Parts: sequence; structure tokens; C-alpha cells
Amino acid sequence: MRGSRFPRQHAPTSSTLPGSAVARKSPTTESGVQPQYASKSAEAMLDIQTTHGNQTALRRLAQQNVQRKVEPSPDSSTNVTAPPTPAPTNQLSGAAWWSQFPHSVSTDDLDDPFKTNIKNFLQALTDAGATYSISSTYRPPERSFLMHYAWEVARNGMNPTKVPAYTGKGGPINIDWVHRDGAGKVDRAASKAAAEEMVVAYQMAYNAALVSNHNFKDAIDVTISWTGNLSIKDGNGKTVVIKSTPRNGADNTELHAVGATYNVIKLVKDRPHWSRTGN
Repeated sequence: MRGSRFPRQHAPTSSTLPGSAVARKSPTTESGVQPQYASKSAEAMLDIQTTHGNQTALRRLAQQNVQRKVEPSPDSSTNVTAPPTPAPTNQLSGAAWWSQFPHSVSTDDLDDPFKTNIKNFLQALTDAGATYSISSTYRPPERSFLMHYAWEVARNGMNPTKVPAYTGKGGPINIDWVHRDGAGKVDRAASKAAAEEMVVAYQMAYNAALVSNHNFKDAIDVTISWTGNLSIKDGNGKTVVIKSTPRNGADNTELHAVGATYNVIKLVKDRPHWSRTGN
């Protein structure tokens, strides 16, 4: 009763009577909850709350949450070790390599001053009535490597087992130049044929240098032709009339001289090739 001066008395239970046969504490878990309450079911939690109070029930729930976070079950995905990533398998040589490490046919991908010089030279050719077709400007070093050794194996008889690994810019090239027969032996004929597929796909007329001005954005492969006399302005603004033949950029030395006034130098042994240095 509110305001009573007599404290409320509680009758002792058998489990708390001194000297009682049941006064000894029943075995408990580490959380202070008897084993029969260690279940995670909702009914067990209600029993814990009723018998031991809210605080004990809350402690037990908290402990279960921690255990679930730090002790995942054996079949949990967090315990599964991912298999190691297998090493990439080398792809056999062949025409499919043409699409790898693509080159450019745009003068915009060249570097100045050569970019500006070649654009001026090509504009002079257009103004004079000549036509041209660009087959390559910037060439990645990986593409040069593939072109070079495709030619070596296909046309120069190089043993495909002797082709070195690519160690240049951009990392490894996972190509296997060595084709094998059904017994696993090196098939030189098949290896040569696959390299020839690459030569044809690259439309190669000459072997590509491993390192060239194409790699440094200072070269262009361009086919030039015209009919009749070619009246063209050189890099100094002077009009030059070319009457000589053949009427193409590969062989006409007068056009080569005009190109030089633009600092676009012809490499005679490589029919479409012009560059900053002539190489």
C-alpha cells in the first residue's frame, strides 16, 4: 500500500532457503543462463526473461548476435577459400591476332610537329588534284612485335620455338607461335601457315621493324597517286610542276623532294612509308 511504513515482505522460495537441498546453484552457461535456456528459440528467450529478468535476456540476445558475427557456421561462404586464378592460356598464332592492339589511320593520332607537317603536305596534294589513302599512322609496339615475328616465321623461316617473349611496353603478349601435331610434336608447317595468315591479315609488303617511328607517332603509311602533270605547292609556298613518272608517291623522286620541304621524309625501300626522320 502506497505510503505504508512497513516494507513489503517476500516469502523465501525453496531455491533460496539456506541449507536447503536445492540451495546449490544449478549449472549455468557462461552467460549465467541455465543450459535448458541456451536454446535460441523465442520460447527460450521468454523463459529466460520470466525467470532471470530482462537484463539477463538482453545479455543473452547480445551474446548470440556477436557469436553469429564472429563465428560463422562451417558451411558459411565466408569460410570458403576461393580457388587460385589460373594463369592465362596462350592463344595460338593466326589471323585472329590482327584485331589485337589496333593501330590508327588518323593523322590526329600523330605528334607535332610531324602531325602538322603531314597534314600540310596532304592538303597540298589534295589541292593539286592527287589522291591518297592512309593505311597506318600510330602503331602500338605490341602490334609491331606481332607483325615482325609473323614475317620472320612465315617468310624468313624462323623456328617458331625461337621467337622471344615480348618484354616491351604494355606487358606480356599471350601468343603461342608453336603449333603441334596430334602427338604433341612441333609442327613447323602449321606454325608457318598460321604466321602467314597474320602477314596476310596485316597486309604486309615488307617486314615491320620492331621499333619504328610509327611507335613514336612520327610516321605514316600512305598511298599517293595522280594523273597527268601534278602542279603542287611545296613547303616554302613555291609551285612545283611534276611531269615525271611513275605518278605515285612510292617511286616519284620529285614528289619525295616536295615532301622533304614539309619535313616529311620518304623511306624509299618501304613503299607507303613517310616519317619525320625517313626511317
